Amino acid sequence: MSTEYGKKFKQVIARLRENCPTDVPVQVRVRCLRKHKLYGSCTTYRDNAGHLSKAVIDITKGLDVSTAIDTLLHEWAHVLDIEKNGPSREEHRNSWGIAYARVWRAYLNVVESDSRSATLE
Repeated sequence: MSTEYGKKFKQVIARLRENCPTDVPVQVRVRCLRKHKLYGSCTTYRDNAGHLSKAVIDITKGLDVSTAIDTLLHEWAHVLDIEKNGPSREEHRNSWGIAYARVWRAYLNVVESDSRSATLE
């Protein structure tokens, strides 16, 4: 994965893997998606039996770090939703919203605990 967004971005990925784990491998890539007018995308893959086998999250280059992190959280929620509820024609169904809230709660708890530990040091 590109280091374009730096240490904080990598830490968020690590914390998502820990606090909002998936059953399938998730690859996060940073690349140019501007021609598609996207901040990010989530692509899921299935094996020959039709089971979810992996997910790839792409985050576009050139965003500010906070937008890149928000986009990562958004796309991670897609992986969780698809994994639990299967694919849907509706991009942001209610179950995605529940997954997105879960991901944000995990992220905010981490940010809050990081800031508390920083003040204790």
